[in-house]
Amino acid sequence: ASFMDIYKSASVARTTVYPHGRELLSELRRDGAKLAICTNKPLSITEDVLVKLGLREFFQAVVGGTDELPKKPDPAMLREALYRVGSTPDRAVMVGDSNADVGAARAAGVPVVVVSFGYSRVPAQELGADVVIDSLAELKRALADLRKG
Repeated sequence: ASFMDIYKSASVARTTVYPHGRELLSELRRDGAKLAICTNKPLSITEDVLVKLGLREFFQAVVGGTDELPKKPDPAMLREALYRVGSTPDRAVMVGDSNADVGAARAAGVPVVVVSFGYSRVPAQELGADVVIDSLAELKRALADLRKG
């Protein structure tokens, strides 16, 4: 098996939804939010994981590492995700967990929330986000705080 075959099967088998994730996505959709994923992971793997977890329906756009765009922290994928959902940087928020996420958001002019429980080896407080949250249950409050300025 190739590395990508192993990576794909491990990604699909081992990925789980963070606590409060499904409830949050349902609430955001009910509130009329347009949701997109912008990931450096290969698009096919991302799509497979979303389908396996029953989350694909929540996202209007998925922009991944196999799209013909430079990877984050370049802002191109984030700009493409905004385009696909019909939004603009001033009406968007990037939620991420890495330097690449913060870099892409900053370069695209999008406010950024960082979760402290993601994949980054750098402490969340050191990534330069507008807001750091420790649970997805905190995201709606963080979004409201960002809207207030």
